[in-house]
Amino acid sequence: MLAAGCGSDSSIRIIESPTAPRPLDRIYAVVHQGQLDSFHALHLRNALIRTFQPRTTAFRVAVITGLELDDSILKADIERFRPDGILMMTPIGGLLYSLGGSYNVSYSAKVLEPKQGRVIWWAKVRNEGAPVMVYQRMLLTARDLARHLTWDHLLRERKGDDLMQVEVEEPE
Repeated sequence: MLAAGCGSDSSIRIIESPTAPRPLDRIYAVVHQGQLDSFHALHLRNALIRTFQPRTTAFRVAVITGLELDDSILKADIERFRPDGILMMTPIGGLLYSLGGSYNVSYSAKVLEPKQGRVIWWAKVRNEGAPVMVYQRMLLTARDLARHLTWDHLLRERKGDDLMQVEVEEPE
């Protein structure tokens, strides 16, 4: 149940969306924490796992803070995983409304071709809502991403799936 004034909103503006020859089976997602609190990145990671894992053969997520001095560990993990695509989620802006109001956070969401690093899909994602609803907002964002990637044939459609339905309970 959502309390008045505590709603969540997510919107996506597609910047680049070429025709994909086939859906991606193995996706490696990298969530950049940026200047946000770590719980934003961790909730986004959990929401991506919950949303993308059932739609792919293999799905893995890494959260990075930007303070890592050596990215060779991440690069080696990506190489071992052998993804068809790399989903990069990077915060690019935001606004905190005063008096405990709401957050408005924008992300760059890019899907990269793993060998050359070429962008094959790119969107700007806006996520807004009450601070107490972070997981619900991130789940809404993950489902919006999945819906748009499915429409652009980069992600498999699951029969009977309702990407618009968002549960209110938080994961354990």
